[in-house]
Amino acid sequence: GEPTDDLSLPIRSPQHAATEAARDDVRMFVIFWDEYHIDQFGSAVRAREQLTQFVLEAFGPTDLVALMDPLTPVNALRFTRDRRALANQVHNLRGRRGIYIPARSAIEEAHLRNGQDVERIRSQVTSTALKSTVMHLGTMRQGRKALVFVSEGLGRLGQDGIRVVSDLIRTANDNNTAIYTVDPR
Repeated sequence: GEPTDDLSLPIRSPQHAATEAARDDVRMFVIFWDEYHIDQFGSAVRAREQLTQFVLEAFGPTDLVALMDPLTPVNALRFTRDRRALANQVHNLRGRRGIYIPARSAIEEAHLRNGQDVERIRSQVTSTALKSTVMHLGTMRQGRKALVFVSEGLGRLGQDGIRVVSDLIRTANDNNTAIYTVDPR
């Protein structure tokens, strides 16, 4: 049933989300859609279907959930309890593995113009965004948090791959954040 008290108030602002996150009876989740490493067709379609169902059915009335991608800054994370609005956001997600045009930002355009190894840069952007998100969650509350990472893999990190993943795991442990990976293939 739906709570009749203020336990599941709609989130009005980032400050309200932070206040609610500090409560012991509230769980926090971030769904990280790694658009750089998800195929635009089969994988993205399957992932959107399953993620929509997950968003509508898996969370309780007091849970706080945010959706992000590699280009979302942590200060732009918007936690919500509105499952229908979140499902609508999931419906609009796209996979961009191997797709470079149109660029979503001036930074992406600069990478293309300079002829840099775009796939390696995308992998670095994703891993950095994951680490930043985990650290941000650590500042919001002491208790357990969860990050659901939807991706076909981190891509080309080169020789730094083991170090990057180890650093991410250490950061997640330090910030009491569980990372659950979902491969949409």
